[in-house]
Amino acid sequence: MALDQVDRPCRRSPCDRTGVIPQSEDSRCKSQAYHRRRGKKSPQRGRPTKRRMIDSSTASGSVRWEAASRIRESAIPCLSGLRPRLSRSFTMDHKPHARSHGYSTENANPTRSNLQKPGRFGLLFPELAAVPWTTGDPVQDDAILRELGAAMHVAERKDGTIAAGFTYFGQFVDHDMTFDPTSLGENAVDVDDLVNFRTPALDLDSMYGSGPRDQPYLYQRGTTTASALMLVGPVQGVPPAAPGGGDAQVQAMDGQLYDLPRMADGLSEKTAVLGDKRNDENLIVAQLHRTMLHFHNAVSLKFPELSFADVRKVVTHHYQQIVLHEYLPAVAGPLNVENALKELKHYLIGPGYLASSPYMPLEFAGAAYRFGHSMVRPAYNFNKVFNFAAGPQLADFRLAFTFTGDGGFLGGTRYPTNWLLDWRQMFDGLGAPAQRAFAIDAALTDRLRIGNSDDSPFLAQLNLVRGAKHYKLPSGQAVAARMGIAPLTGEQLITGTAGEVVMKHQLEHQTPLWFYILKEAEVLEGGKHLGPIGGTIVAEVIVGLIKDDPESVLNAGTPRALPMAGTHFTMTDLFNFVESMKGQGNIPAAGVINPLG
Repeated sequence: MALDQVDRPCRRSPCDRTGVIPQSEDSRCKSQAYHRRRGKKSPQRGRPTKRRMIDSSTASGSVRWEAASRIRESAIPCLSGLRPRLSRSFTMDHKPHARSHGYSTENANPTRSNLQKPGRFGLLFPELAAVPWTTGDPVQDDAILRELGAAMHVAERKDGTIAAGFTYFGQFVDHDMTFDPTSLGENAVDVDDLVNFRTPALDLDSMYGSGPRDQPYLYQRGTTTASALMLVGPVQGVPPAAPGGGDAQVQAMDGQLYDLPRMADGLSEKTAVLGDKRNDENLIVAQLHRTMLHFHNAVSLKFPELSFADVRKVVTHHYQQIVLHEYLPAVAGPLNVENALKELKHYLIGPGYLASSPYMPLEFAGAAYRFGHSMVRPAYNFNKVFNFAAGPQLADFRLAFTFTGDGGFLGGTRYPTNWLLDWRQMFDGLGAPAQRAFAIDAALTDRLRIGNSDDSPFLAQLNLVRGAKHYKLPSGQAVAARMGIAPLTGEQLITGTAGEVVMKHQLEHQTPLWFYILKEAEVLEGGKHLGPIGGTIVAEVIVGLIKDDPESVLNAGTPRALPMAGTHFTMTDLFNFVESMKGQGNIPAAGVINPLG
C-alpha cells in the first residue's frame, strides 16, 4: 500500500500539556483548517466525535466507529505528581488548567517549542497497523512473549564500546521527548488516543518546565524571570557507621548543593521538585539532571549579560550538539545519523502530514529506543565508597533506585554525601578510563526486573507484552520489508540467549519488533550500536525532531559558543565547563566531576 493511500490520523494534539482540551477559537480554527485540507468535516464542538480506526482482526482493515468519551479537568492531575490514566478519547469542550505541565504562551521566553502543544503518539508505518505481531490467540501471545522475555535475561554479558554514562544520558533524553502515562494494566489502546505529555522536541522541558513565570518553584529565590538560576538542593551527611562515613571529604560535603531541590513540606519532604518526576527514579539520572541544572547556572554566571531566554538557548543548543554528534553516532551508528541529517526518508515532516506539530512514533518509543535496557550493567564503580573493590553489594546497580526520593534514601530526607558520583567512571575524557555499557544485543542482565525482588517480573517481558498488546507493533520482518531492508535470516534469529525459544515458537518468521531490533544490532553490528532498522528509526526521529524546531541548533544561531576540545561540544566539554565555574554562585567549590576525590 502506498503512503498516500493511507488515511492518516490527525497528528495535531488538541490538548494542552495537562491533557485537557483548550476551548480557544484559535485551536478550533486550526483544527478545522486541517480537516478542510484533508477533505473532511471537522468535529462539532460539544458532540461525541467519531473516530475511524483500523480493526486489526482483518487484513483489509475494516472500519469501525467509536464515540469519543469526554473527560473532566480533574481526571488529569499535574504530571509532576501522579501519573494519570488517560480516558480513551478526548472532546473539545474543556478549558486548560491555569498552569500546565509544559510550556505556556505567557512564558518569559516564548519560543516555537514553548508554544507547541504536546503531540500525539503515532506510527511511522500506519499501513502496518493492520498486520500487528500476533499468533491470533491473545492468551498464547502473552505466554510466548513472557517466555521469550525471561529467556533474554542472563547473568553473563559482554562489554560494549559505549561509555556507561550514555545508558542513563539516553534515559534523560527519553524523558525530554516522551511520556506515556497509559497504565500497563489496561487492554489494547487505540493509537489515536495516546497522548505524549512532553513536547516532542529536545528542548529540555523536562528540566525547565514551563519557565520561571509559570513554575517559579523550579528556580532559585532572589533571581528574576529575566535572569533566573535553576534551583538545586543540599545533600545530607551520613553517620560515621555508614559506608564512607569515616571519610573526611564525605563528611565535608554535608549541606553542599549537590542534590535536586526537594519539597520542605507536603506529602513527602523527599519528593524532588522537577520538570519531570521520572528524573528522580534512579540516582544516575537524578545526578545527571542536577548536573544539567548546574550547567545552566554556570552559563548564566559566566555570561551575566545574557537573559534567561538566551541562557536557556545556549544550554539547549549545546545539549543538542551532544545528542547529535556524540550520543546518536555512538548508539545509532555514524552512517545512520549522517543519512538522517542529509534526508529523512521515513519520519516525514510537512503540512498535511504532521499538521504543524511533530508526533512520537510508537515504533520508536515502544521498540527502537528501548535498546538502552540492553546496555544496563548489574554493577558499577559509582565512586570511591561504592565500587567493586568495596564489595559486590556496594556496587549493585539496584542501589541506584534506593538512593532516590522514591527509594527513601534509607531513612534520610536528602541525597546522602557518600553517594556523590564520580563522573570519571561514567564518561570518557574526565581523567580516568570510564566503564563500558554492556553491548547492545538481544540480552539483558538478570537483575533488571520490575521491582527489586528476585521473583519480580523481568523488564524484557514488560517491553514485549506492551509492544504487542498495547501498541500493536508489527513484526521486525514487516518493518524491514516496508523500509526496503533485507531481513535477518532464520539462522541469525535463532542464535544466542533466547534462540531456543525463538525456534520453539517459530518466531524467526514473525519476530516481535523490539527483540528483532536488538538481534539486528547483535548479529550485524557486533553489539557496538544499532543496526540498519533500529539505527535508522532512532536517528531519523531524533534528528527530525531537532530539524522541525526552528529554534534548534540546526536552525538558529547560538547566543554564545562554549569552549570545546573538538569540532563539536561533548559531555566532557560540559563537565569541564561547569568545573571551571566551581565556587561561583550555587556551584560547589569541590566541583562536579568527582567531588569526593
